[in-house]
Amino acid sequence: MGKRWGSKIAVVSGLTLIVLSFQNCMSSHDKFNENLVDLNAINNERITAGALGVLQTACSGCHSPTSATTTPIPDILDVDALTADDWIVPGEPQNSPVYLVMVDGLMPHDGEISASDRQMVRDWIIVLGGGDPNASPNLPPAPPPGTPPPGGGGGPSGTVLYNTYCASCHGVGAASTKRGRTAGQITNAIGTVGQMVGLQGQLSPAQIQAIADYLGSI
Repeated sequence: MGKRWGSKIAVVSGLTLIVLSFQNCMSSHDKFNENLVDLNAINNERITAGALGVLQTACSGCHSPTSATTTPIPDILDVDALTADDWIVPGEPQNSPVYLVMVDGLMPHDGEISASDRQMVRDWIIVLGGGDPNASPNLPPAPPPGTPPPGGGGGPSGTVLYNTYCASCHGVGAASTKRGRTAGQITNAIGTVGQMVGLQGQLSPAQIQAIADYLGSI
């Protein structure tokens, strides 16, 4: 009888040790996950601060409420407005005009943003969409050469396309100097005007037509 009870006590003690060990492992695992979340949050804050710093340094001279220049983006640091107007598509830098004009060298006018600063803006847009920049190594920083920017099939409208690629030289909205231009005239200008030749291969015929439709509506 004593041996039987001794065996039961040994079994219970063994199970208790297993349960306690499991609880300790789970506690350590939970702490690890908490630390990992904290590190991710800190990294995301660093990326956000860095990207906003890039935008402030490189873009706010023209795109700010205090700027004397009228632009399609009145405040480059107003993230809510940027996303609402499709200048930034959270999680999709390859579909975000603010990022694309940096990659294309169209903005800023008075200089070029470094590759590391462009990378910071790219990572920030991924973070805005809840993604992990380090987990997206295959996400292209920009469409391959010759690939048109978003504009068809649910992409930015003719208004956004005009504001992204044309307004800085030709004026905003009703103040545009190219009101009423047709798609043919725009295509011809892209092929012959020195300042516009850089747009060759970037805008599809459908997107040029969307810009022309916009210019005909203002």
